[in-house]
Amino acid sequence: MPTASPAPAYDLFLSYDHRDKAVATRLRQALAKRDVAVWMDSDEISAGERWGQRLEQGLEASRMFGVIATRASMKSRWVQTEYLSALELAHSSSPDLRLTALVFEEVKLPVILRTFQFVDFRPDFEKAVDALVKGIEAAREQPFTVGDAEVDAAPELQYLKTSLNEESAMTSRLLLVRNVSPAVGLILSALAVVGGAVSPTLEAVALTVAAMLVTGLFGWGATLPLLSASRQRAKKMQFLQSALARCGQSQEPECHQVRVEFWRTFQERPTGP
Repeated sequence: MPTASPAPAYDLFLSYDHRDKAVATRLRQALAKRDVAVWMDSDEISAGERWGQRLEQGLEASRMFGVIATRASMKSRWVQTEYLSALELAHSSSPDLRLTALVFEEVKLPVILRTFQFVDFRPDFEKAVDALVKGIEAAREQPFTVGDAEVDAAPELQYLKTSLNEESAMTSRLLLVRNVSPAVGLILSALAVVGGAVSPTLEAVALTVAAMLVTGLFGWGATLPLLSASRQRAKKMQFLQSALARCGQSQEPECHQVRVEFWRTFQERPTGP
């Protein structure tokens, strides 16, 4: 069972790309005027400290995680690691951690961030700050629980099982396309002969061989990168499936990283047919 914990030291963990530091600093200053305690790496991490450990401590000591969404941050691998870490904590040892996207530019949010609440700073900065503060005040009123929450890996394992079945089906469809493509050339050459475009002689045989070769090579080339990508995804998901099964309910740092990698895989996997 989750246990009550002392109030977090910070109201907001602020995640941003270093190219957006001016934006992050402006937001932190605006929040400070409203008595909001912000965790920001430039203030909290000293030279020589272990960044990964300090970031995890900052997340665990915060009520809310906010990622500044800009074109730069959405391309940042480090920002991605931070919001995936926050997501993993919110699903395990810090179930009360709230997740918020702070939109400063016109960007397409990754599928994971679309599940977050969001505050749009583009129309009016001050009104957006007020909306964010309102959300933080609501989070302050909520009892904070951490520590011994059980980590249920079953949903992740089920997702991976389903995804592996989908990748297997995709591989089968791609192999079918590759194997059928020479037959397309045979059909086209036969239609040419039947239609009288080519006489049924040695010329027709040459056309048939050429058509089968061309369509076969086209099918092979078109499916090669797709098959390779599908097999790579399946291999990675098989590894995660095994690692999550081993971790079970463990909250060791290594298992935390496995769960972060699971969410990264979930985000990067193509959607749709």
